[in-house]
Amino acid sequence: MTNEDYDFVSTSNYSGDNHLSSIVKKPEEIQKFSSKTTVMPQLKDYSLRDAIMILTRLEMKYKVRGSGVVVSQSILPGNKIIKGSTCVLECKEVTVPGTIVY
Repeated sequence: MTNEDYDFVSTSNYSGDNHLSSIVKKPEEIQKFSSKTTVMPQLKDYSLRDAIMILTRLEMKYKVRGSGVVVSQSILPGNKIIKGSTCVLECKEVTVPGTIVY
């Protein structure tokens, strides 16, 4: 797999999240994750934005395929986190039957 296979690739190893906190107000659930977390959380059903905030707080790199909501992740929930490792997020757009997007 190459970087061209992804819609977005993180190239930095930024360990803080100050740049993200100014964009999105984080819910308490996301704030509980930090660099002290040792086990990979379940990211499925999180918005891509929230999943990226969590991975950044965990000091992990990430690659993204698609957009919308996370439907799978390459590092399974419960696995030990290795700082600086890369997690691939597979995402799909959320659709609501009977709605029209303008």
